[in-house]
Amino acid sequence: MISIIVPTFNRSDTVLTAIKSILNRNVKNLEIVIIDDASHDDTKQKIEALHNDSLVYIRNNINLGTAQSKLKGIEAASGNYIGFLDDDDVWTTDEINFIEDTSTNSDILLYDFKIKHLHNTSATIYSLNHYSKNFQYNVAKNIGRIFMQACLFKKEFITKYKDKLDLKATPSEDWDFFITLSKYQPTIHYKKNIVFQWNLHKNSQSYNVVKETAALEYILKKHILFFEQYPALLSTHYRIIGNRLYYEKKYVHGDNYIKKAFLIYPYKIKNMLLNFLTFFPFKVRRQLINQYVKKII
Repeated sequence: MISIIVPTFNRSDTVLTAIKSILNRNVKNLEIVIIDDASHDDTKQKIEALHNDSLVYIRNNINLGTAQSKLKGIEAASGNYIGFLDDDDVWTTDEINFIEDTSTNSDILLYDFKIKHLHNTSATIYSLNHYSKNFQYNVAKNIGRIFMQACLFKKEFITKYKDKLDLKATPSEDWDFFITLSKYQPTIHYKKNIVFQWNLHKNSQSYNVVKETAALEYILKKHILFFEQYPALLSTHYRIIGNRLYYEKKYVHGDNYIKKAFLIYPYKIKNMLLNFLTFFPFKVRRQLINQYVKKII
């Protein structure tokens, strides 16, 4: 059996769409575990009205947050493989042979996914094929390019490490989790199919630049020994954080990260340029910095 965990909070319309997108795929031996994080809308009534035996509905007495709701879902899941879907996204798969994939007995099954930008209707497809070839390096390299929703996890594997889900890393907790998992060298199986669509909108956590930047700072500090294996990547991540802090107009804080990036990788052109600008007064370089970061945020 496969269990798909859907944490939700006050999104009765979109969670219903998410659930139906799974049910409509007619996948055999499937359960959907809905963790209602103390919603005060009509989520419960709408889910009960579906009258579907594949649904397991659990309601939190108090709001625990997404990470804790996922943990409860893992504990309640009956499947030998576990997947996830956010309450404002949808499943898109209709050709995946889950029986064949799970028979590989891999710790993590990887699939492709689509990002749909609802504010401008554009869409991008991301392949996770390269993760199957060098999982740890690509996890270290790519911020926000691998999601729990694009995977199925062997239950005994994710149960062993479920407590590594870190609420402090929100809204980048998925990246933090995969960094941790990569240290245990999981076995990986990749299938070239698009399994879910991430509906990116202005209410998405990823649109909160301030929270995401703080999360990235936290993750780099937490896993500094891990990233020191890849100095060029660490330099790039420092530069990205510096640029994001410039975007937030936190110029002094941003300068510190730009200098860290330069010290690690001084011959990178972007590092050289940005580090050079840190020596100029703010009134001279602020406009140049603002024009630059608009292109990258």
